[in-house]
Amino acid sequence: MEIITNQHIEKEAIAQLAFEISAVQPQPQLQQKLEQATTLGNLYHNKVKIFFHALQGNFVVETTIWASSSAYICLKGGITLPVQAITALQLI
Repeated sequence: MEIITNQHIEKEAIAQLAFEISAVQPQPQLQQKLEQATTLGNLYHNKVKIFFHALQGNFVVETTIWASSSAYICLKGGITLPVQAITALQLI
């Protein structure tokens, strides 16, 4: 059995990663969590742990979500992350 670990990454390094985008639609539960995290980020500057997959491996970043859509989320500093790459979201 393969053990998948999540490497911690700084949000600025996300721009250097490559993502495979498919036609799979995000899960409704994830969309709801993203909307909640965006609201908390804008109102209270709350951070979240975002677990995601890139071609280089599995990663986790702790940051604030400033904006979200059905396709991408925007982090502080204009860093974007495809929603399809997100595997889990944990409110801190």
